[in-house]
Amino acid sequence: MDALLGAAEPGRGPAALVTFEPGACTAWHHPLLAEGQLHGSLAQGLGQVLMEEIVYDGDGQLLTGTLMDYAIPRADEVPHVDIVKTCTPSPLNPLGAKGVGEAGCIGIPPAVVNAAVDALSPFGVTELEMPLTPARLWGALGKRAPAPA
Repeated sequence: MDALLGAAEPGRGPAALVTFEPGACTAWHHPLLAEGQLHGSLAQGLGQVLMEEIVYDGDGQLLTGTLMDYAIPRADEVPHVDIVKTCTPSPLNPLGAKGVGEAGCIGIPPAVVNAAVDALSPFGVTELEMPLTPARLWGALGKRAPAPA
């Protein structure tokens, strides 16, 4: 199981990711390579949950067919995250090796969506559709009144 720790201040906008702990990680035979793969998969997972969207017009014409139109995270948009190194070797091979590069792109999207729904639940939000763009989050809040305390 992956773990993602975030921090946010009410009324301040985007939250900061603090710690990422990939649950099914490999033995760390090449730590720098494994960390690079984890940072890359973290960026991919964040892109999926916060930015990436395929958009078509009413006639079925693709509107996000180039990287000028399709948002992906740039290096300056990916937050610094401390990666907690855990080791759960595989019993299926002598090295104990497992894949590590897919950890972020599998675990990050549901973790971020669940955190956002949890944060917005006092306003009656029970589900959100990806990507969690600012417009989509504000739209979800605009449709709901704060729940009584």
